[in-house]
Order: sequence, then structure tokens, then C-alpha cells
Amino acid sequence: MKSDNDNVLGKGIEAIFKRTAHLLKEHGKTLELPNGVICREGDDLIIRLRLGESEDIRTALSELNNMASEGMLDPLMDESRVKTQVSEHLEMALMAIEEGDYPAAVSEFEMVLKKNDNSDIRYNLALTLEMLGEYEKAVKQYRRAIKSNPKDVEALNNLGRLFYEKGDFTRAMEVFEKAVKIRPDISKGTKDGLFPPRFGFRNII
Repeated sequence: MKSDNDNVLGKGIEAIFKRTAHLLKEHGKTLELPNGVICREGDDLIIRLRLGESEDIRTALSELNNMASEGMLDPLMDESRVKTQVSEHLEMALMAIEEGDYPAAVSEFEMVLKKNDNSDIRYNLALTLEMLGEYEKAVKQYRRAIKSNPKDVEALNNLGRLFYEKGDFTRAMEVFEKAVKIRPDISKGTKDGLFPPRFGFRNII
């Protein structure tokens, strides 16, 4: 039976080599890490890790495994593989939404954003956070989506409705005015002459 230390060692090594095999085909590519560097030198893949006075190789590889989990080693991955992972996380997020498992959807969208910062993904994340009642977090994500795409009327509308429903009428009107400038007929047919119903999730797979 393997010890916990052996498992850490194995996971750390696996995390590295899953993301570095293609470096052997790309001369001179280097990735700086907080505790070292991964690079190619000739026909060799070199991994240099700095150890503290009380650290050993298991500690260093454990840190690498953590960095891999957080997406910090993703620049070493093949672009095609990154796209595949993004699609998988998006599928899981949309499945979670269909099942009403919003915490799981938030987790999946956040994983996608580590690999691909996209305004549509942030819009979906913001809407998911709304469903969870995470008001401030939803506002933050809508704003980031709008910053990436200032003409995103759906994000503007949803953000405006969020402000309006929370009684923040000043900010609601500021956002609504921006939406109207982009789409003058946005409030056509609405009962209050303001925001249309909240726009739903986007299928971005």
C-alpha cells in the first residue's frame, strides 16, 4: 500500500508531465514558477525547483500539484487540450444548471475562467450566482462581463434588474440608460416600461 507521501510524489510528477510533454517539440519555451522553472534545454526537459531549508522533493512536488490544480501550469498545455478541458467544464456547468445544482455550476464556470476569460462565461457565472442569492458576487461578474463587452445588452439588463430589485434605483437607472442607448426598444412591451424579464443562460459550448 502506498503512503500519503508516495501519493503526493506521484501526483506532483503526473501534474508536471501531463503539461510538459509537448515542450520537447518547442525549442526554448520556458515557464517561470514561484518555486522554480520548467524549460527545454536541447533534447531534455528540465525541471528546476527551489527548496527551502526544511523542504524536500515531496514538498516541492506537492506545491506543483497544487499549482496544476489551480491552473498555473496551463500555459504549458497544448492549445487543443486546453480547448477540450474548457468544453468539458462547460458541459458539466450546464448539466449542473439543468439539475439545479448551482454551487457545482459556479465551480465549473470558475474552472473555465482560469483557462479562458470570456464575457459569455462571466455572464453565465453571474446569473448562476444570482440564483444562489450571491448578490455582490453576481454584480462583480456582470460588471466584468460588461467591461469585456460594453455592448452586452443582456448583461446590462440583468445587472440593472438586480439593482432595481434590491432597491438601488439610482444605479439601476444608470445601467438601464446604457442598455437603451444600445437597444432603444429594449423595454417595449414591459409592464413598468423599464427592464424586460431577466435574460437566461447562454449555451456557449
